[in-house]
Amino acid sequence: MDIFTKDAFMNGGPIDASVGLTFSLKLFATYQQSGLLYGLVRSVPGIRGQCKAYIELDKGQVISCYLEDGKGRRYSSTRADLCRLDEEKGPFEWSLQPQKIAASNATAQSPSKTPRLEQKSPVPYRIVQDLDVRQLQMYTSWQRTLLLTVFSLIDGKHTAEEIAAYAQLPSVKVEEALHVLALLKLINTY
Repeated sequence: MDIFTKDAFMNGGPIDASVGLTFSLKLFATYQQSGLLYGLVRSVPGIRGQCKAYIELDKGQVISCYLEDGKGRRYSSTRADLCRLDEEKGPFEWSLQPQKIAASNATAQSPSKTPRLEQKSPVPYRIVQDLDVRQLQMYTSWQRTLLLTVFSLIDGKHTAEEIAAYAQLPSVKVEEALHVLALLKLINTY
């Protein structure tokens, strides 16, 4: 790794990841990078023109992947699909905007001071009372089931963590579902 890239890793600046997505993701996993990896991609089946691809990373692990077309519509994707697209039609220009993470020794000494634990969990509430399943046609059956399950548990009283515990789902998946439902303007939070 050259000095510039190493400096960007250590200081939180944008990181050029245009050497290939598969290689970059392995590198980010090795260095446990957190942040938003993004790039302009083309030739995506079912989407006209260029679109933006986003990959959310937490300590090097892929948390979510999605595409956003020119009209702002989001489409779920997978790490494998984006890597294959990058290999077949790219390489595309990828950049990582790192998320600042507290030093590991500071976190170990006082875990209650991590930003995630200090935040008060938002409480989602419905904007519409009934979900029209036609709005979910673009998603896989598993994703539709997740979205419907999470939507059915939203009552304006329980946090995302409480919904995840009740549904026996990982918090990350519930948060992704809440994000999608908010983008579809079906829910909001307070």
